[in-house]
Amino acid sequence: MAAAGAKPVFADVNPRTFTLDPADVERRITPRTRALIPVHLYGQPADITGLARLARRAGMHGVVASPQEIKMLRRAVRGEFVILTPGVRPVWAGRDDQKRIMTPAEAVAAGANYIVIGRPVLKAEDRRAAVEKILEEIQ
Repeated sequence: MAAAGAKPVFADVNPRTFTLDPADVERRITPRTRALIPVHLYGQPADITGLARLARRAGMHGVVASPQEIKMLRRAVRGEFVILTPGVRPVWAGRDDQKRIMTPAEAVAAGANYIVIGRPVLKAEDRRAAVEKILEEIQ
């Protein structure tokens, strides 16, 4: 963040749920706010749909979300709102350390605008062929 000239602003957690407090986040948003970066704490997931709605109201254009959150986000935030999804693994690739994965076809069908597929491509002997297989899988 510092290299981009950004200044982090921290919001508090709700002491009852141990998740990011959306009301506190909303109080801290200014016209200079460019991103919300929730962190899941103690295995408790943040209120992703609430934070996505808040991000949209604040003028942000999208979210980075796990594959399992795509459909929920599409229902919660209508219209032009970008969902970038990491944790996507082709059917022919291993899970590696990823827990919440989808195949490229599943992620696109669920509503992801962009998918992140790192290691299956980077570790492939023929990266071009790996990408072509992924594109075929999505078709």
